[in-house]
Amino acid sequence: MDDFTQRIPDLLERLTGKIRSITVDPAARVLTILAVILIAGALVTFAVIFLFIGLFRILGELVNDMELAYAIVGGLFLVLGLLLWSKRLAKDIEEKV
Repeated sequence: MDDFTQRIPDLLERLTGKIRSITVDPAARVLTILAVILIAGALVTFAVIFLFIGLFRILGELVNDMELAYAIVGGLFLVLGLLLWSKRLAKDIEEKV
């Protein structure tokens, strides 16, 4: 009888350990990775925002006019957008031929 009373708790402990290893451990790993990715994404976003603010202030000091600094950066984005758009159009034309 003593052996039976010891086997049941051992069986239940092994069973709960196996169920936990199948369900909880992978979920905990995924949630940990997700949390790290979210924190890293937020930090990168803040760094990019502060970089752009710093670049605008430096450019504004170089040209002594903030409106001109915004116009310069806007013009650069416009030129970059036009280049990307022309590559897309060229790719669309190649696919149709």
